[in-house]
Amino acid sequence: MLARRVPRRRGLLMMVSVLSALSLGMVAFLGAQAGAVQGVMPVSGHLTSHVVAGPECASPVGICTAGTLNGGIQGDFQFTALTLTPTGVPTVFSYTGTIEVQTKDGDIHISDAGAFDTTGDGPVVDLSTITGGSGKFEGASGYIEIYGTFTFAAGGNSDYKGKVITS
Repeated sequence: MLARRVPRRRGLLMMVSVLSALSLGMVAFLGAQAGAVQGVMPVSGHLTSHVVAGPECASPVGICTAGTLNGGIQGDFQFTALTLTPTGVPTVFSYTGTIEVQTKDGDIHISDAGAFDTTGDGPVVDLSTITGGSGKFEGASGYIEIYGTFTFAAGGNSDYKGKVITS
């Protein structure tokens, strides 16, 4: 009877060793995955902008703005509209463009799309897709949602939230 217990114990020990090795492998794998997620930075804040006109505006539709971001992203930015399209609502226009943000840690490159109403205080909504950058933001991705107001006379006054993913 003792002879049977010894092989069972060896089998049990072998199975425990294999399970321990698999567990350590999973811990290492999950730790590496968690390390990849460490580059996700939730951001929120406020931005103000003003219209940029004349030769400083390279927009094919003649709309450029510049301003300042405060909060999770801090820096200056320039927006250049690439398209401006009427919608089914007579006072609402959709647009696409690019945004370049300069921060102390590097630049952020953004493809932008949104809509604004030309009446009243000019409500605006915007989805900004981060397409890369320089410095800390090289290879960055993510998004920023912008919501607030914009008029050509007063400029923009908006809040933003989103996430920046860095490698």
